[in-house]
Amino acid sequence: MRSTIAYRMMIWTGVVVLLIWSLGPIYWTIASSVTPSEDFSTRPINFFPQHFTLDHYSRLLGINIARIGGVEVFKQFRAALLNSVVTSIAATLLCVAISSLGAYAFTRLQFPGRKALFVAVVATLAIPAYAVLIPLYQIMIKLHLVDTYLGVSLIYVSAFLPLSLWLLRSVFEALPIALEEAAQLDGAGRLYIFFNIVLPLAGPGLTAAAILTFLGAWGQYLVPLIFFAAGDEAANGSDSGIRNEELHRLRPHHRERLDRHRHPRPRRHFPQPLPRQRPVGWFRQIIGDFMNTTEKVIFEQFPYWEKAIGSNSAIDSAELLVFVGCGTSFNLALSLAAYANMAERKAIAVPGAEWQKRPSAFWPEWRNTHVVALSRSGETTETVAAAKASRAAGAFVTAITVEPESSLAKNCDRMIAAETHPDEGIVMTVSASLMVLLGLQMIGQKVPASVVNSARQLASALDAALPGIIADRSHFVFLGGGPLFGIALEGALKLMEMSQIMTQAFHPLEYRHGPISLVDAKTVAVMLYSSDQREAETELVGELREKGAVVIGVGGPGDLELAVDVDLSLAGLIVLPALQVLGERAAQARQIDTVSPRHLTKVVTLA
Repeated sequence: MRSTIAYRMMIWTGVVVLLIWSLGPIYWTIASSVTPSEDFSTRPINFFPQHFTLDHYSRLLGINIARIGGVEVFKQFRAALLNSVVTSIAATLLCVAISSLGAYAFTRLQFPGRKALFVAVVATLAIPAYAVLIPLYQIMIKLHLVDTYLGVSLIYVSAFLPLSLWLLRSVFEALPIALEEAAQLDGAGRLYIFFNIVLPLAGPGLTAAAILTFLGAWGQYLVPLIFFAAGDEAANGSDSGIRNEELHRLRPHHRERLDRHRHPRPRRHFPQPLPRQRPVGWFRQIIGDFMNTTEKVIFEQFPYWEKAIGSNSAIDSAELLVFVGCGTSFNLALSLAAYANMAERKAIAVPGAEWQKRPSAFWPEWRNTHVVALSRSGETTETVAAAKASRAAGAFVTAITVEPESSLAKNCDRMIAAETHPDEGIVMTVSASLMVLLGLQMIGQKVPASVVNSARQLASALDAALPGIIADRSHFVFLGGGPLFGIALEGALKLMEMSQIMTQAFHPLEYRHGPISLVDAKTVAVMLYSSDQREAETELVGELREKGAVVIGVGGPGDLELAVDVDLSLAGLIVLPALQVLGERAAQARQIDTVSPRHLTKVVTLA
């Protein structure tokens, strides 16, 4: 008797434990949904709600407006629910339809390799889903099915089809074949038998397969998170609601990356010409950071712009401004000098070594100048030496850098600095943009916060078009006039040092005087349009296109026309990230690592 009681107590104890294990999460979900948010952080944890609220439900249903990441919670929930409903139902219908036909064929039809094929299909169940995400994304990119209901539904079908096929094959094998033979004797065809005799009898099995497929699709997290990557755009491009099932969990720049990574990235080796197509480099920030450092920094630079905007004021110096720098910094100096002159501040630009060794060749009264030394690291030997020599001769020196503790910062009269991306490598990207931004503010140019979005959109627009626009092209030329000439030089320098493609930059209206003889069907011309010379530059672009060149028109006509929504005074700043993207993509097409470009170091120091 006692043993029977003890046995029952053990059984009921086990049942209670299993009930708690199974129902505990459901209870906790319900209890949390009616608990105020501020109670979640209380210690010790309360297993029963101390205060009751329906605020979470009212926000979810749109009764009370609440936003996460700038988007209404109700819209996020509605779009996520719609995504799940549509894709789950579509996947279920497709999967059951295909698997029923396949299972019937495997059961009743005799053909060579039937058993081996069935085993091969079912064996795919042993392959981890994560192992096929990358090839799946590549296929979806090529079929233009990323961010569509059809694409996600097909992925679900491919995942659950083997299980449904195995289940329905067992169901069809259990059905008496005599019924089908009798129908054949009466003249019924194979399809008639399948739809009118077999399927009705297999109803319970079809229902089980449908339930398993629907629940599997409904419970998916990673697939919709990746393949519904457009953020606030519809999966089919027509709905303005949020399409990402977990959008509220992603920061804005993550959503930008997800959108960006829908476009292919080159991964094949080619000689000098660039490829027609490039394979995909996609949601690296979700399953691992596959982007190299240079690419990551280019697309993550914009928060640093936001911090730098308004961080420095205009100077009141009346002396000649002499912008000095080396490499990228000199290209930026050329543009800043032109912008300064447009703002009625006399200015010139000189390479750092030239100003150090023979300043009088550029300005006879060089001692009475205001030298603006640009250096990312603040350690470039020529630039630091030029700053020291200028100060020693009595000139006022302002340093623009991203390293406030550098040698240049210690050898200047005024320092203008901004925080840069900590991962920036050898190739100068975000710091170049920041130094232009700081330089513009130094000469009195107001930089509105809207330039961040303008630059981001321009870079994304060019990135989206790069698979075709640079295909099979080996000759690049950058054209920019006025303050954009220095930016054109910088675009050429970036492409050259990142992709090792020989390229040059010219003033647009000088290009006819000799260099145009090189234009052919291998040429890509990047035209940086100036608002005050647009008509003449458009005419030149027409001539280049007639000679076979592909033209990327930044702010004007071309084979690819990229809109620039700012005037000339800010155009040089917002086009920089786009030119950096062009250099990175060209390098990727040639299998060149921009993290460690050949013969280059982050800082050039001389003995």
